[in-house]
Amino acid sequence: MDLTPETLKQRNTMKKNVIILSFIIAFFVSGCSWMTSFVVLNNSDLEIRIRYSLRSRGTKYWYVPPKVVESTKLGSRGPNWNVIPDANRSYDEGNGIVEITIPPKHAVLVAQNPIYLGYNKERSSEIALVRLDIISPLGQITYAGDELAKAFMKRSDQLYILRYE
Repeated sequence: MDLTPETLKQRNTMKKNVIILSFIIAFFVSGCSWMTSFVVLNNSDLEIRIRYSLRSRGTKYWYVPPKVVESTKLGSRGPNWNVIPDANRSYDEGNGIVEITIPPKHAVLVAQNPIYLGYNKERSSEIALVRLDIISPLGQITYAGDELAKAFMKRSDQLYILRYE
């Protein structure tokens, strides 16, 4: 075994590099970031239509293509979503307005925000939605501003649900 000063120096350098690399990996693996999903749950026996306005970021809107799933498959982290065909939804790109029909006992993903920590009056603009209308054969319900942010109830850090019963 060759223990020359140069060999010892190379070993120390390798150990330092391994330690630094370990810290970098640990930092990225233990990061506290997640994506929070906002879901409208049609828990009724009626088909409903929702129309929502998105918050803008400069000249673009916080658009996430809506996805749907049966309500029984909605877990605390969210399910494997199904894409809604273009024919079953509309998106007005110029005004940031989305419209979708939701079958009974189904849930629709309407927005996602990174690291949403729940409603806070000072941070109410963190939610990607500005207004949401639920239109059913029984009438229309409109949520906007703080009322909209409060309407989504926390199921987990990654899932907030607005229920229509």
